[in-house]
Amino acid sequence: AGLRLVDDAVRWAEEAGLTVFLQLHGAPGGQSGAQTTGFENKSWTAASFNASASVEILRKLAQRYAAAQNVIALGLLNEPELPVDTLLPFYEEAIRAIREHMPASRVAVVINLFSERGLLAIATDA
Repeated sequence: AGLRLVDDAVRWAEEAGLTVFLQLHGAPGGQSGAQTTGFENKSWTAASFNASASVEILRKLAQRYAAAQNVIALGLLNEPELPVDTLLPFYEEAIRAIREHMPASRVAVVINLFSERGLLAIATDA
């Protein structure tokens, strides 16, 4: 029933002339232990994050909404607190999965650099 609700929301938005940004707000296993994943889990660790299941969800969303002209963006994760060596390979694989069905010329892929400390260290050699 969950995707039918998203189907309805996408259709209603189209009827109202609105665009849609879909986001994987709560990934399988969670992308953090914070409530922003849909539930707070104080015992969460990065090993809980299921990257392959998350990629498959994004692939299925891209396939399902590829023809929906009002879907203009897919967000990969909401406020991830994952190590860079987990996050970057996930982002790369997820983007490739989305691009199988949605071209860059029409749909943006949005990455969240919520905990960018590790990325900044790489970028600045700190």
